[in-house]
Amino acid sequence: MVSNECILFDIDGVLLDTRSSYNTTIKETVRHITNIINPSLDNIIPLVTDDLIFKFRQSGKFNNDVDTSYALLLSILCAPGPHWRIHRFIEEIADNATSNGIRSVEKHLSNHNRGIVQAIKKKLNYPNNVRKSLVTRIFDEFFYGPTLFKKRHLLKAKHYFGKPLIDNDKIIIKNDSLREISELFSGRMAIISGRSRLASRYALGNMYSMFRQKASIYLEDEERSLGKPNPYSLRKALEVFSSNGGYYVGDSVEDFIMSTKLNMREGYNIQFIGVYGASVCPNIAKDYFSKNESLAVKNVNEIPNIIYKVRNYL
Repeated sequence: MVSNECILFDIDGVLLDTRSSYNTTIKETVRHITNIINPSLDNIIPLVTDDLIFKFRQSGKFNNDVDTSYALLLSILCAPGPHWRIHRFIEEIADNATSNGIRSVEKHLSNHNRGIVQAIKKKLNYPNNVRKSLVTRIFDEFFYGPTLFKKRHLLKAKHYFGKPLIDNDKIIIKNDSLREISELFSGRMAIISGRSRLASRYALGNMYSMFRQKASIYLEDEERSLGKPNPYSLRKALEVFSSNGGYYVGDSVEDFIMSTKLNMREGYNIQFIGVYGASVCPNIAKDYFSKNESLAVKNVNEIPNIIYKVRNYL
């Protein structure tokens, strides 16, 4: 056992099941903006399946769901041919997405029709903030709802006034499990998430205070360049804990890459634990973690037993 080891958690897909919140927000964002730019493309939501969203995420650079919304919008609005072929076209784009993220999508689409791609990019103006980009604004209005959106951005909603889709989050982690984990690490427990601090506090409720906030990083509040898989957030948390090792619990390819980069480049010893039960494609996620010699668990509440076993083995 390492006396100063810590444990760090992603939120989405680990502490929370977000399949009905973030995935729904992606679909509604795509539907709403497609209707604004090209109303003739009706009935878009059936094209944007959970499997398709998962394909983008598996490329290793689409942990940011606004990026995924943008990639889908660009693919749909730039797709050649009749409506019925659009889904196949988007699948092709997803299959060719790389660790270059939205840039790889833009490049691939430009090979079909550079002029149309440039025109749609200008309309979407992404990446950019809620004041400048239609994609960012509408995504956040749907996800946060009008009240939280105003609190987050100091702006009134203009496009969506219904129930915040963040309310579709489902808490997976149990209070007893979280307390046990905290005891195992003497309170050295923090969050590294792509969410904002506001969204994290709102969704986790009373459990939010159980994490050491000084060591927690909320990447939506940071510069875009510092997002996953940049190991900045892991390094910063470890520095707060004065630790050179421990565990990072995540659910995505980017989470795994981030921990691997930190270990290889900077000499830390972070063991990645991949949670796959709340994935759209759990078997694929499980296989990925296992093939990359990571610990893989179906449910985050299994973590205390995993830690006990690892420590007894050591």
